[in-house]
Amino acid sequence: MPLTVAAVAQSVASIGQSINSIGDVNKRRKYEQNLAALDYDQKIALNKLLMGAKSEEARQQILSETLGKLNTSRIDALGKIQVEKEKTKKTLLVVGAVGAVIGILAFIIILAKRNK
Repeated sequence: MPLTVAAVAQSVASIGQSINSIGDVNKRRKYEQNLAALDYDQKIALNKLLMGAKSEEARQQILSETLGKLNTSRIDALGKIQVEKEKTKKTLLVVGAVGAVIGILAFIIILAKRNK
């Protein structure tokens, strides 16, 4: 059953209040950035977890686990993208080198045939 826009806004506001209660400015900024990266369903699920927490400490633990993992996942994904870029770059260099060798050989063969 889809939630209304007001319910989603209330969920985001609730999560935002939990994040704002964090004293460490750097951690709060990281959580806010990670919260912005969550999709609709992830925000709703996070809000449900936070609503079920019995204490502020439990809420902070949930935020730490959920939003902290997201940052790690993002870093891993960026690392994988970088590895793929390096593989592509190496492949292009090999293909370019082979193409250059074939071109030089073709040029030498053409010159040899002309000089006969």
